[in-house]
Formats: sequence, structure tokens, C-alpha cells
Amino acid sequence: MSVRPRVISPAIVFYVSKCDVIYTCMFNCAYYSNEDSARELLHKQLIESGEKDRLKEYLYGKLVEAGWKSDVMALCRDNIKGSDDPDAVKLDDLITKITPRARAMVPDEVKRELLHRIRTYLVQQYNL
Repeated sequence: MSVRPRVISPAIVFYVSKCDVIYTCMFNCAYYSNEDSARELLHKQLIESGEKDRLKEYLYGKLVEAGWKSDVMALCRDNIKGSDDPDAVKLDDLITKITPRARAMVPDEVKRELLHRIRTYLVQQYNL
């Protein structure tokens, strides 16, 4: 199940974190050997429990607090202004170009705090 965010937002970071962090945590629990099954189960549980929304709200607040949102917005503006025809810039092209840099700009402390919250959730859910 591949999820591709359509806009530059904290959701991008959440999906990156999900790939790099949540799946690793789930596999460490050793409940599932199939990556897709673990991914789908975790995603479903995060949604059903409301934890995904809480994590997204938390992440958004931390990114705004860290100045990430304004930095990414400035990066988008610079890329649009720097193009030959700013009116011809397509959203998908901008997302493809900006996403790697936006992901790299997420402060390490925010990543660590999100990982801690995800691990805490998993420990509570699976009584580890």
C-alpha cells in the first residue's frame, strides 16, 4: 500500500516517519512477518484509535513551532519564482522537487519525539 501525499504538509513527514520508524517498531514487535500486513494493520489501528490524528496534530504543532512550515513555504515560493514560467508550474512537479528537501529539513528533535510517541503507543497497545 503506497501512500503519496498530494500537498507539502506535515503529512509528508508523517508518511516518511511511518516508513522509517513505525514499520521498524512494528517489525521489532515480531507479530507479523509480512511487511504489507504489518503496515496495513498498524495504519488501520492508528486510524481506528484516533492516534493518527493526534500524532498529526502534534507533528504539525512541532513543525510550526520549529519554523519548518514557513521554511518549506519559502522553498516552494523560491522554486516557483525561479522557474521560467511560474504559471506553468504543476503541483505534482513541485511536490516531487520539494519533498526530499522538506523531509531533510525536519528537525531531528521532532523526529525523535514523534518516534517516542509512536513507540509509547505500540507498547501500550501490545503490552510490551
